[in-house]
Amino acid sequence: MCGDGATVSTKKKTCRKRRLALELLMTTVFALLVGVLVANGIAGLAYNYLDKKLTQEGYYERRVEESLESLQRFIDQNQVTEENVELLYIWAQRQRDVYAMFYKDVDSLFNPYRVEDPDAPESWDPESSYYDLELADGTPIKAELVCYMGMEYYYSVDAASILVGVVCFVAVLLFLIHRKIRYINRLERELKILGSGNMEYPITIQGNDELTSLALGIETMRNEIQERQRLKAEAEKANTELVTAMSHDLRTPLTSLIGYLELLNLHRYEDENQLGKYLEHCREKAFQMKKMSDRLFEYFLVYGKEEQPY
Repeated sequence: MCGDGATVSTKKKTCRKRRLALELLMTTVFALLVGVLVANGIAGLAYNYLDKKLTQEGYYERRVEESLESLQRFIDQNQVTEENVELLYIWAQRQRDVYAMFYKDVDSLFNPYRVEDPDAPESWDPESSYYDLELADGTPIKAELVCYMGMEYYYSVDAASILVGVVCFVAVLLFLIHRKIRYINRLERELKILGSGNMEYPITIQGNDELTSLALGIETMRNEIQERQRLKAEAEKANTELVTAMSHDLRTPLTSLIGYLELLNLHRYEDENQLGKYLEHCREKAFQMKKMSDRLFEYFLVYGKEEQPY
C-alpha cells in the first residue's frame, strides 16, 4: 500500500502525496458522518420503542383522564368561575404536552350535524374530543383536550442522541488524529536521539503527506551525515597511516645523516676523498628528506582543502 513502511522505497517516491490539511478535513468529515449516523440510529431505535410503548391500548385515555382530573382540581382550588375564567389558560400554559381549548354552549356548534347525513361515517362522533366540566359556580363548560403523549421522552431522546453523536464525533476524530500526533511525537523522540550523536538510529517513515516529506528529509540528511562521517573517518585513518609510514621513511635517512654528521664531527675519516664521500652521503640523505617533506606538505595541503566542508 502506498505510503506505508519504515524504509524509503521507489514506490513511495512515485506515489501522489496527499495534503495534510485535506487529510485532516476528510478525517473531520468522516468523524462528523459517524457521529450523525450514530445519533440518528439511537434516535430511531428510541423513537420506535417509545411509539410502541405510548400507543399501547388505554394509554392515551389514561393520559386524558389524568389531565381532566388535574384541570378539575385547578378549578376547585382556584375557585374558577365565569367571572375569572381566564385562569384556565394559566393551567393550560403549565401543561407541556396538552393542548387545551375551552368552550361554553358548544353544543350549538354541533346541532347542524345531528341530522342524519348519508355521507357521514357511522362511527363519526363530533363530540369525541370534548369533555364536560363545571366551574366553581356550577357553570357548565366543555374542554377540548389533545394530549401529545410522551413529548418529554422524545425531547430527552433528542438530547441524548445529540450528546452521544457529539461524543462519537469527538472520539473518532481524536482516534484518527491521535495517529498523526503519535507520529509527530515519535519523530520528536528520534530527532533527540540523532541530536545526541547517535546517527545510526533510523527515522520512521510512514504515511504520505507533509509529515512524511519531513521525515524523508531528516532521513536523507542523516544518511548524508553518516556518509560524510564515514569518509572523514577513512580519510583520517589514511592520514594516520601515511604519517606513520612517512615518519618511518624519514627516520631511516635521518638516522644515516646523523651518523655521517657524527663521523664528520669526530673527524673520523682517513683523507679528503673519504670526507667528500661522507659529505655526499649527507647531501643525498638531506635531499631525500626534503623530497619526503615536500610530499608530506603537498598531502596535508590537499587534505586540508578536502576537510573544509566538514
